Amino acid sequence: MPPSIPKTKADEVKEIINNTLSGDTLSEFNYVRCIRLLKEIELFTAQDQINMLRGILELYVGNLHKAKELALVNYEISNDFQVLRNAVFIFQQVMALDWVVKTMGRMSEISKKVNIDLKESLPPAYELSYFLSGNLSLAEDYFKSKEMSTLLEDLRLIQESLEISNESLKDILQIVHKAVVDNNARYNFLEYSYIDEEFLLTIFLHNSHNEVSQLNAEVAKQCYQSGLLDELNKVSYLFLPSESGQI
Repeated sequence: MPPSIPKTKADEVKEIINNTLSGDTLSEFNYVRCIRLLKEIELFTAQDQINMLRGILELYVGNLHKAKELALVNYEISNDFQVLRNAVFIFQQVMALDWVVKTMGRMSEISKKVNIDLKESLPPAYELSYFLSGNLSLAEDYFKSKEMSTLLEDLRLIQESLEISNESLKDILQIVHKAVVDNNARYNFLEYSYIDEEFLLTIFLHNSHNEVSQLNAEVAKQCYQSGLLDELNKVSYLFLPSESGQI
């Protein structure tokens, strides 16, 4: 029997990250341990790889500002498909959907150069990022499949029927994103529906009922102060504690 291959320090960090259960916060002990391991390999590891692992760690301890900051750096410096895919994951988790769109554009360009099927790496409900960030037209440039064309056309018709502009969608999204990051909202999953001329986006969080209630109130307050309450009633963001969304 051949001897087992010893784990690298990067492998140790990845194992700790992968063993963190959905909804759990990374323990302080494991966080400090991972930071130490990353510092030990920093001199001989690509910076975008360090940023990728550090960004996920910060996300899992609730440092959403830092996680997004590292993902933004990697968007600027990296051409690594895996690194950019992880940046998309962080942007989705903090509802920075405009940056999901920008990063997926980079990924599309890279996939063409290295002959990677982009469809196999698309994040869940990726079409929503284009719709909610007011960028549906950009999606049409990147995705040419019949299925995607039909989906984008449906979203375009919904936006048209709601009579909501790209600018209003972008402004509401920025309010939602800021509230999510400022309140350390821990994203789990989302659902959406279109009923009676209302587009309802339900976002389930690993947060308490009080925290979620505060988040909903803050989004409504900021939209009201920005003159976007009518638009928020057309494209509604509703946050709920995750246990309410479990089957």
